[in-house]
Amino acid sequence: MAKIGFFLVALFLNLAVFGQGRNAKKYYNEGVDYFEKKEFVLAKASFTEAIRIDPKDKNAYLSRGDCLAELNEFDLAIQDYHSAIKLDHSWGLAYFNLGQVYLSIKNLDSALIVVAEAIRLNPKDESYYFWRAPIYTSMNECDKSLADYTKAHS
Repeated sequence: MAKIGFFLVALFLNLAVFGQGRNAKKYYNEGVDYFEKKEFVLAKASFTEAIRIDPKDKNAYLSRGDCLAELNEFDLAIQDYHSAIKLDHSWGLAYFNLGQVYLSIKNLDSALIVVAEAIRLNPKDESYYFWRAPIYTSMNECDKSLADYTKAHS
């Protein structure tokens, strides 16, 4: 009898976790739909709910960070990108997006560091070189900027 009780409790917990994941995915997908329509406040709310349900969803943090960046809530966007990176240290896109926010707020040193990390993680992604070039230009390092533009277009 105890084995049956244990089995039922385990089954219930699995169903609860599975159902929770589906709800998080629902809110995440809803956020993506809102983001594509440029309804960033609604997208942010949907991604926030997805994170509340599944705080280990790196995609939800990245996407909410993108919404926050679009809404010029840069400090919060930086926090979300760092959360995504904490969940996956090897995710070049999170570093890249973080670098774009740093560039937007003219924190060029931080922008250069995180975009360089994105390049280190994904050296074949030419877009990262393309976006690092204006950072170098802003730092008056034109030779490095030209080298990145050349690499991006090769």
